[in-house]
Amino acid sequence: MIVATLVAAAIATGGISRPLRYELPGGYRGWVQIQWFDARCPSLRGDGLGEVLVVPDGGRACTSSAPRQGLHSVEYSVRTPTGGQSLDPSQITIKSLTDACFREQFYVRDLGQESIPPPPADWSFCQGFR
Repeated sequence: MIVATLVAAAIATGGISRPLRYELPGGYRGWVQIQWFDARCPSLRGDGLGEVLVVPDGGRACTSSAPRQGLHSVEYSVRTPTGGQSLDPSQITIKSLTDACFREQFYVRDLGQESIPPPPADWSFCQGFR
């Protein structure tokens, strides 16, 4: 029964794609914006079966790759001097993808943080990248 449900969900949502890891700067807290399908930017970096999207210190990243569709695992990690460290999934909030301009946004918060500031003013609908 569970397998049938997963197969039905995969078909309904566009299949299954490679796992994706968002790699954030160590200690990063704040808004992250990702621009997908930008030919001026590098493609995602392969990492075993999955791929990695590296987010620079300023929180804005871009890639020439397409946004993920269908079922896939997602991990959020931070770069540390001793390697990567996974973030608690509850630290990622208000995630959205604007299909019209292939832009994704999410907020990285401290554990227990209740209040989330609005996104930067220049991050409005399909504007403000680069």
